[in-house]
Amino acid sequence: VMIGHNGAVSWSVTLGYSDVEDVYLERFAADGRYEHKGVWKEPERRTETFKVKGEPKPKDVVVSRTVHGPVLEDSVHGPVLGRLSPMEKSVGCKQALDDKQASDGFTYKLSYAGLPVRPNSKCMLGLRALCDARDYASFDIALSFASTSVCLNFGYADVEGNIGYVLTGEIPLGRGQRGDNTRGGDEWFPLCGWSGAHDYTGWLPHAQLPKAFNPPSGMIVPANHRLVDYDHYQH
Repeated sequence: VMIGHNGAVSWSVTLGYSDVEDVYLERFAADGRYEHKGVWKEPERRTETFKVKGEPKPKDVVVSRTVHGPVLEDSVHGPVLGRLSPMEKSVGCKQALDDKQASDGFTYKLSYAGLPVRPNSKCMLGLRALCDARDYASFDIALSFASTSVCLNFGYADVEGNIGYVLTGEIPLGRGQRGDNTRGGDEWFPLCGWSGAHDYTGWLPHAQLPKAFNPPSGMIVPANHRLVDYDHYQH
């Protein structure tokens, strides 16, 4: 049961909108290798086969991946990504465009880092455990299984009149300087991938995610919006 009750506790779900995605600017050499922390590495490559409507044969696409994630195969100078205004404002992009090496066969592409798809995810075990939850503590424990798979706001209420809130999701640690409500941080634009300064260093444990139980205000409003910000929460 994704949204509902089990006779003792009930729960609702809205989007969490946590900062769980980043885009990296990667520096590639003419031979196809990319730079990371001063070392030139071969990207991982795999072939994906797609069936295209109207085409007689499937199409094979080679997907490249850096340490940060899959690569978008259009360079920042290309016809698509080069037209995006955030790209023009990006500190990393400016560094790439001004780099004296750019004229010596280097190209700059984007890679995507987001919440990974885990084949061994225990999310469904967590949803099953919700059906057996009898209080806020067991409710939170059940949702800890879902944190590795999905970022959501979970509202809580029980037959004793208690209310609560739990955020699920894996929040990346590291990544450089985060911003706040008025001053944009590194996360506002593509991150420099070759320096290693913005690499993920781990994931925030479920126990340290925002939670609430019977707050003094007497109400909790998770309405498809971000409930905390950088001014009041360190992550």
